[in-house]
Amino acid sequence: MKILASSVIRGSNVGEVHGGLYLVDFDNETVKVCVHLDQNFKCLDSLSHLTYGGERGFRGIGFYDERIFVTAAGAIHEFDPEFNLINSYSVRSLQNAHETFVKNDELFISCTAWASILVFNMKYKMFVRGYKINFFDSTVELFDPHDERYELDGKGHINNIFLFNGPLYFSGTQYPYLFRLNYLYSKIERCRKISDETHNVKFLGDHLIYNDTGKNRIVVLGKDDVKPREVYHPPVYTEAEMGGLSEEEGIARQGFTRGLAVDGDLIFGGSSPANVTMYERGNPNPVKTIRISKNICNAIHGLEVWPYDV
Repeated sequence: MKILASSVIRGSNVGEVHGGLYLVDFDNETVKVCVHLDQNFKCLDSLSHLTYGGERGFRGIGFYDERIFVTAAGAIHEFDPEFNLINSYSVRSLQNAHETFVKNDELFISCTAWASILVFNMKYKMFVRGYKINFFDSTVELFDPHDERYELDGKGHINNIFLFNGPLYFSGTQYPYLFRLNYLYSKIERCRKISDETHNVKFLGDHLIYNDTGKNRIVVLGKDDVKPREVYHPPVYTEAEMGGLSEEEGIARQGFTRGLAVDGDLIFGGSSPANVTMYERGNPNPVKTIRISKNICNAIHGLEVWPYDV
């Protein structure tokens, strides 16, 4: 079993370039550094349109037709399965991108900077539409991602998006709800009550599973549950095990849970300092943890089950 993990460095400054893609092999207990995002990673002529976060790390991961599409803060990078960079794509409205979701030929991207959702066609390699979420009146605006005149603003920190049985769902860290768009994509509706600092919310049958990041844990919540019916905690390290690095107050902490993949009864969760932990449904104790870094600021962002033989 292999998991592709993306990472960012929490507490970094605008303009800093960092992060990585790692192939985590749970059978052989190895980590392969596939891509290291640094000053030598040349992908775009300019990223000057970015605001908060700069080129901070890799985020969402999507697989399509022998290609890997990985979002950074303001760009989509296309790789082949050997992690050769094929191309990079950007547009002004793609700012502080987070998690993504693949549906047919389209990559849906959550953008926290403008409380918006962008759609990128992976077949034709172009941004095709955007949805601006207005939380104050629960409306949705359709916009052209290429329109430089469109006024982008808004709050909501949308960091997660997925489609399930038709509807499009999203969530973020500023609202304790899972939302969905109505069938006309014109209004948003509150769907389920969740914690108020979450990542990677998704359905698990009738239940929800997500990173309850504010409480450093993964939870499974039933449809009518007030309290989680399953809880999974990440590993905790001593200062010595973290290479002598202590937590940076207000910037980074260990146990920051983000990144989530599910394969049958197996749950894979990310936490900081960057590691990926395997759990088995119903067993609160971790089955296995693979460490990527000892740096408390190095945090997992996205996790996906590796679909290729290489």
